[in-house]
Amino acid sequence: MASTEVEIVNHALSLLGNLKHITAVGSGTVAELTDTSAKVVLAQQFFDQDRDALLRMHDWRFARKYTTLTQVDDGTGEVWIDEWDSAYAYPTDCIKIRSILKGDTYTSIPFGLPSLRNPEGVWRYEVKVHDSAKVIMSDIPPADAKMEYTERVEDVTRWLANPHFTEALAWRLAWHFAPSLHMDRSAQDHAYAMHMRTFQWAQAYDINEDNPYVSERKQSKYISARFR
Repeated sequence: MASTEVEIVNHALSLLGNLKHITAVGSGTVAELTDTSAKVVLAQQFFDQDRDALLRMHDWRFARKYTTLTQVDDGTGEVWIDEWDSAYAYPTDCIKIRSILKGDTYTSIPFGLPSLRNPEGVWRYEVKVHDSAKVIMSDIPPADAKMEYTERVEDVTRWLANPHFTEALAWRLAWHFAPSLHMDRSAQDHAYAMHMRTFQWAQAYDINEDNPYVSERKQSKYISARFR
């Protein structure tokens, strides 16, 4: 199993039948690569964006994080005061907000649905740019403002908690590498299909290790479809 960024990139190249691999330097991150070969350029162009895109696609347990929100504006004198009560700082390591939570305990609440564990339901929110910064608008009181979100996890060793995650990332990279490596369209289509298939495996693995009560709200649409 690939355990560094460069190993994942080389795995993606292998999936396309290209065995001329990149030589890692330092700790094996893509950012540390200094040569200007086409493969290195591709890796540095796509690796971070593909990792972040895959992290957004599912509420991964290894990337799940909770925080207390910091109020940056109470709306006094602002044009949005009639719409929202507060603006909160958007965490710098947040890839995707999963839910806004109330109270001292982190009880996840699915957005848009009432919760059996919290009859009050969800706290609505909206992400905007305010005073040149990304903020979270909500009516939740500052003393109660908690958030569950997906963290931008850059540490490859944390991904290893899900053995299918790196495989899904490698196939996603292969999908984006294919045109620049002069692969035909069928190779690119195959890489995309395999990316989606391995993503589903990774998603199912993640869900099956979760608490069944919690997982009810996170069930994959691909799994749900089997029972319709």
